[in-house]
Amino acid sequence: MTHWIVLAATAAALIGRWQGAISVMGTDLGIQVEFTRSADSLAATIDIPAQAVSGFRMRDVRLRGDSLSFVLPAPGATALFDGVVRGDSIAGAFRQAGITASFHLARSAERLVAADSTLPYDAEEVRIESADAMFAGTLTRPRGSGRYPALVLVSGSGAEDRDETLFGFKPFAILADHLTRNGFAVLRCDDRGAGSTVGKVAGTTSHDYAGDLRAQIRFLAARKEIDPRRIGMLGHSEGGIIGPLAAVGNDSIAFLVLLAPPGIRGDSVLFDQGERITRMSTTNDTVLALNREAVKRLAHASVTNQGWDSARVGVENMLRYTLGSAVADSVITGAANVQVKMFKSAWMRSFLILDPAPILAQVRCPVLALFGANDLQVAPEVNAPPLERALRRGGNRDVTVRVLPRANHLFQETDSGSPMLYGTLKKEFVPGLLDTVTTWLVARTRPAAAKPPRAAKR
Repeated sequence: MTHWIVLAATAAALIGRWQGAISVMGTDLGIQVEFTRSADSLAATIDIPAQAVSGFRMRDVRLRGDSLSFVLPAPGATALFDGVVRGDSIAGAFRQAGITASFHLARSAERLVAADSTLPYDAEEVRIESADAMFAGTLTRPRGSGRYPALVLVSGSGAEDRDETLFGFKPFAILADHLTRNGFAVLRCDDRGAGSTVGKVAGTTSHDYAGDLRAQIRFLAARKEIDPRRIGMLGHSEGGIIGPLAAVGNDSIAFLVLLAPPGIRGDSVLFDQGERITRMSTTNDTVLALNREAVKRLAHASVTNQGWDSARVGVENMLRYTLGSAVADSVITGAANVQVKMFKSAWMRSFLILDPAPILAQVRCPVLALFGANDLQVAPEVNAPPLERALRRGGNRDVTVRVLPRANHLFQETDSGSPMLYGTLKKEFVPGLLDTVTTWLVARTRPAAAKPPRAAKR
């Protein structure tokens, strides 16, 4: 009886909406899962905005202690999610058509904080209209009179909530809290396809997201508490190129803070991260070569819209060698089709041909770019030098580029940059990141109400 009560309480804690992604071949496919009570058992539905899937019912939702599994009965290729619940996060393995990847979910939060008189700043729920979306977000701002400098936070690839929740880690919530305590107003919004934001997702690209950023900048500039001359952005990963895209020819963006920004063309980023991450799991030269060839063919087909049959064969060759002859041809074909579909998306095609260099050369505002020394997704040794060269080549005289030791792509402290370990690490930034960002910002905006940087309360 005691065991049943504990299990029931654990199941009750799952009820609600969770957001995250399936991570496969260096790409995140955003998902939203909602758990509900069905008689004496759990039920769940899944949304996959990029594939226009909404409210698809899962089956065999099972919770045993902290182990959770559920099945997505997708046509032709049933998918299994098998994970572990840790408080407000769920992480584990995703299997479909012979492919094993990872997935992560975090409890969806409609707001960072409710009205809380103990906080030394105000938090307000806001709605922001653009041409084809309505963004839901949180604006935190210092209390008191005056016009404050402000930042918009822009997430990486995939549909992320306003906290950029990944494996239970909420980097944007931590950044917003810390920066607001130090004199800055901070706006962060749910992405298209995430949280409470409503708008077109299919067919959108980084260029569309740059438009979203401009709309959010205009919203801040119209606020009486904000100094329109001191508005900038902080972007992570893909957000690190969305910011420069929005800043070109736009004097309303006063500064850029870029965390793990790509400095090379998108297809080169994909090739490099795929090689590094694959080498973390195998030293088999044949597997490495087959994987390299498969990604090369997929990227070529995506960019040119030609050679899709060759791309599919490349993926099938890699899978047959990796999985062995025991796996049916139909399973191999189904898995290859999943990869081909991913590379046919407008976002992927746009990302692969996006070259940051000519964009960065047109950025005139101050730029801080930070990289993690152990980042396997946007490796500093191949991305930081070309990024800095492009900024300086355009005549920008206020460029700061630093590599933070022992930091991974999420700027967590670790000796390994493997994405498979993200969910096992402390839900906090590597020492020095918050103070580095705040000190740089204060020096360039000099907010009247700002005090020397101090650690945010946890």
